[in-house]
Amino acid sequence: MAEILRQQPHIAQAISATDLQRNAWPVGLSMYQANGFYAPRSGDVLFVMSPGWLEAYSYPVVKGTTHGASWAYDTHVPLLFWGWHVRHGESAEEVKIVDIAPTVARYLHIQEPSGTSGTPLLEVLK
Repeated sequence: MAEILRQQPHIAQAISATDLQRNAWPVGLSMYQANGFYAPRSGDVLFVMSPGWLEAYSYPVVKGTTHGASWAYDTHVPLLFWGWHVRHGESAEEVKIVDIAPTVARYLHIQEPSGTSGTPLLEVLK
């Protein structure tokens, strides 16, 4: 099925769940697929539409986003920390979602949640 999907127009990537789980994906589309994969609920084949294309249950789709695409227009969003003793400033550094929980935990002086894999954003905490 993944091979058939790869031959379709507007499909940027298709990968079987088996292939996704057998390899490490540190960057790129496969990394996003692997990060969102949950075997009990994910399908046997995962695919990514080309940039600007949306899957939909009704047509036509004239505008919008799913906020789940792997492209920059869906992944590049502002992150704001605000409050008492939060350092003023701004940064253009890349931040991953997994960095938010350890940052908040460090700010509150509490233990990071179990399973945390991110790194605290030190520029927020200085």
